[in-house]
Amino acid sequence: MKLYLFLKHIDKIDSIEPIEGVDMEAIKLPSNITSSELPWDIFINLVEKSYKLKHKEVLFCTDLTVFNPALIRNVESGIELAKNLNANLILFNAKYVNKMLPVSPYYFWVDCYAKSQIFLLNESFLPKILANKNEGGNSVDHILSKITSNKILYNPMLAPTTDHEFSMLSKRMRFISSKFTELKANQHFYNEITIK
Repeated sequence: MKLYLFLKHIDKIDSIEPIEGVDMEAIKLPSNITSSELPWDIFINLVEKSYKLKHKEVLFCTDLTVFNPALIRNVESGIELAKNLNANLILFNAKYVNKMLPVSPYYFWVDCYAKSQIFLLNESFLPKILANKNEGGNSVDHILSKITSNKILYNPMLAPTTDHEFSMLSKRMRFISSKFTELKANQHFYNEITIK
């Protein structure tokens, strides 16, 4: 797995231990932006690089405070649980989601989202992103929401429990999960909308 880890201070990379099976690359974020405002030009350059290098799975982590080896193990488990869902984009957290529907015990389908700190792109999705490389002007989240319907959100999210926005979305996910105990119809709906 390729991991792009975004840091405000590149010297902090020295405190991060290598993780087996993960090709980690530290990227310095400009000082004038927050971790939730990943610039499109930086993102698209990394997508292009991963496409050329034929990376199978590309993980973006935009906030060092949520990063640790246990998180990577959880991500790997999440990837395994998502195999039959044919997702272009796996969100491991988000602060805002518009519509969502549980499609497995571990995943929600989502239409549009914002402020994901940890997300994974499948190799097959990279050419579609590059075909939209001139979409700059909007956030990465907004553009990715627009160009694929194959988006899923991990349940429960890998997010700090102390963050109010994450907590509110987690509570909403628990409530929706309690109402949808039979998932076959939802899985059929997901397959229909993500067939392309």
